[in-house]
Amino acid sequence: MEEYEIMNKVDRWLGEYLEHQSQPETSSSRQVLRWEPPLSGNFKINVDVACLEEEGTGFGVLVRDHNSNFYCASIQCK
Repeated sequence: MEEYEIMNKVDRWLGEYLEHQSQPETSSSRQVLRWEPPLSGNFKINVDVACLEEEGTGFGVLVRDHNSNFYCASIQCK
């Protein structure tokens, strides 16, 4: 799969994710999670979103393989 195809899928999935969010998470309900690699031969796509009244919305996407090798990333702020 080409990088642009991965990023197009990430953009689509992120849009779907944002559409289905009903309530923002409060800081007290956050958990500290440790990154776990995908199965060998696969990629893992990590997404993070922040929504702040005064600063706006921002999100980031990072793609890594099972050896934690970096492939691509994207950020956007609105």
